[in-house]
Amino acid sequence: LQERQQRLTNEMGQFATDGLLDEVAIQQEILAALDLSLQDEQQHLEQLSERIGEANQRSQQLQQTAHQLNSQKQQAQGQESALKALQQAALGLDNQQQNRWLQTQQLATNARLAEVLQVESGFESLVEAVLGDAIKAVVVEDFSAINLADSPSVIFLEQDNSVETTTEFLASKLLSRFGQELVVGVKYCASLPEALKQRHGLAAGESLITQDGFWLGQHWLKVVGKKAEDSVLTRQTVLADLHHRLEQLQQELVAIQESQTLVNQQQQQMEQERLQVQRQLSQHLQ
Repeated sequence: LQERQQRLTNEMGQFATDGLLDEVAIQQEILAALDLSLQDEQQHLEQLSERIGEANQRSQQLQQTAHQLNSQKQQAQGQESALKALQQAALGLDNQQQNRWLQTQQLATNARLAEVLQVESGFESLVEAVLGDAIKAVVVEDFSAINLADSPSVIFLEQDNSVETTTEFLASKLLSRFGQELVVGVKYCASLPEALKQRHGLAAGESLITQDGFWLGQHWLKVVGKKAEDSVLTRQTVLADLHHRLEQLQQELVAIQESQTLVNQQQQQMEQERLQVQRQLSQHLQ
């Protein structure tokens, strides 16, 4: 009987040991799975932190670019404002008496010749010298339909048909169908000595204007002497370029703002995801 009791005791001990080993194996598997999960979460957390860092860097770059573009925009706006003031005075747009009368004729918003005239590069000052005050002309469809009663001093100009001319005439340098009639008969040449040689061969009504600033006929000479930077036509071209540049800058700024908004949204999403992963990691470590 004692032997039997001893055998039963040994068997029960063996059963307890086997059960404990099984439990230990199960716990080890759980711990191994938990360890893998912790490694995955830690790796995910590191990746999120890296992506957030990249997003922060991208956000800083966008902010710097936006700052540079805004500075360029402010500078261009300042230049545009200064040039517009000069151009308005040069075109008589600040002539209040004329403006009031033009308003009564629904012509106040009509373009001036300088605003629509296109001239081959390098000939702006010559064309402007010949046009004189006509550079301020108000462009209309038909000036015969305008009531000129009580009109102040003003020049009207219709769009004209293309004037047939050879390349020696200044009219050939006008690229738009405005003002060609006003420069008909004016030839151009490089210098005054060359013009002095040619003047005796001019026909009646013809004249010569030179690149170095002299305008002359057979028996008369006018010193134009106008600097290129004072040219109304050159200034109009600069204004058009500035306007185009400001449009480009605005488009670039809008694109930067859209990119910044997208980056900010991505940053918020990643921050929330990182917070969630950190909470899960903390729970698993408890």
